[in-house]
Amino acid sequence: MKVFLTVNYGTSSLLSDWVSNIREQVSDPIIVVVDNFKNNEERSKAKHICTSQDVYFVESTNQGYGNSLNLGIKYCKENFTLKNAVFFAGNMDIKYLNIPYHLPRGEFVYIPKALEGKRNRNPFLTRLQSVALPLHKLTIKLDSVYFLLFVTTIIKLLGYIPSKLWAVHGSLFCFHSECLHESEEIFNSDSFLYSEELEFASYVEKYLCQFVDSDITYQHDAHAATGDVISSKRAFLNMWKPSFLNWIKRWK
Repeated sequence: MKVFLTVNYGTSSLLSDWVSNIREQVSDPIIVVVDNFKNNEERSKAKHICTSQDVYFVESTNQGYGNSLNLGIKYCKENFTLKNAVFFAGNMDIKYLNIPYHLPRGEFVYIPKALEGKRNRNPFLTRLQSVALPLHKLTIKLDSVYFLLFVTTIIKLLGYIPSKLWAVHGSLFCFHSECLHESEEIFNSDSFLYSEELEFASYVEKYLCQFVDSDITYQHDAHAATGDVISSKRAFLNMWKPSFLNWIKRWK
């Protein structure tokens, strides 16, 4: 069983193509859309598309990306038998180029090839890069866009040093249902945006799930789903700060 989960917030124009692309790659998928209410017109459009294409539609308020992914996972737990399911949870602004028929069963996280142009965005962060993340405490203390860019540059430079993968790109999280635990949600429902990669990585680390290479491949249209939310580095910093602090509080 393959379960495809996404979040809609003003992206109903992408929905039909996203569904069609999945069905070109996979026979009999379960497709779930969590709608983060933007306005009545947008919700009506998304719901109509889902109803006409046999897609499960879950209504929510706009409490953030991670919260909506948690809600979608909860919906799947309550409505489907997930003994041997693979989740594809992420953005709608992606196009699947390859989804293997067989993926190994177990507490596995499947590493996809996340293409932006010709660049593969995975690994999103390596173990070595993750060691530098606490430097962002100073970014928050100083409330400085320049220090944000400084620390980001350090982390990028560390990426040139070989190290094992620690976090996958947040446009798509691929994992087996055996990674799910009743006692804890994967993502932080108190965070609105831009901490999902860190939350997922720390969850995987805690529950000893294993990253495995895969031939899952997709093209990501970067920022198509978030472009109207973030318009500047300052806007990014303001939205990112509470999410980063929530990650620190939960995991560190």
